[in-house]
Amino acid sequence: MDTGQTGRKEPVVVSFFVPGQPRPGGSKTCFLHPHTKRLIVTDAGGKPTRDWKSTVKQEAVKYFEKPLQGAISVVVFFEVLRPKNHFSSNKKLGRHVRKGAPQHPTVRPDATKLWRAAEDALTKIAWLDDSQVVSQLVSKRYSERTGMDIYIEEVQ
Repeated sequence: MDTGQTGRKEPVVVSFFVPGQPRPGGSKTCFLHPHTKRLIVTDAGGKPTRDWKSTVKQEAVKYFEKPLQGAISVVVFFEVLRPKNHFSSNKKLGRHVRKGAPQHPTVRPDATKLWRAAEDALTKIAWLDDSQVVSQLVSKRYSERTGMDIYIEEVQ
C-alpha cells in the first residue's frame, strides 16, 4: 500500500492462529541402511511433526499470496493447555488454577524446537528463506486452546 507523497510502502503485518498441538522440529535421527550401507538422516519428530507442519502450511496459505521479500520480524506464542493437576475444585469458587501452579509451561519441548518446525513450514509461503527473519520473539504460554498465535511484520 502506497502512502502517497513519499512513495514508500506501508509494512505488511499478518497475524493468524494455527489450531492444533504444536510439535518440535530440528532434531535428527541417523541410521545405517541395511542394504546400501549408507547413512540415512531423518527428522526425529516423525508423523506428528509432519502433520503439524502441514497444518501450519494450510493455515498460512490463507494469508499470503506470495512470500514476503525483505527483512521480517516475528512474534509467536505457542499455546498449550494446563495439566489437570494445575486445577482445584471448590464448591464455592468452582474450578480454578490452584495456588502454587506454575505460571509458565517449563516442560519439553522447548520453545526453540517448536519454532524450528513452524519456521520451516512457513518458508516459501510467508517468506522465501528463513534467513529473512531478523527479529523473533518466541514463547510458550498456557491457554484455553492449543496451537500457535503468530504475528509477522515486514521490517523497513
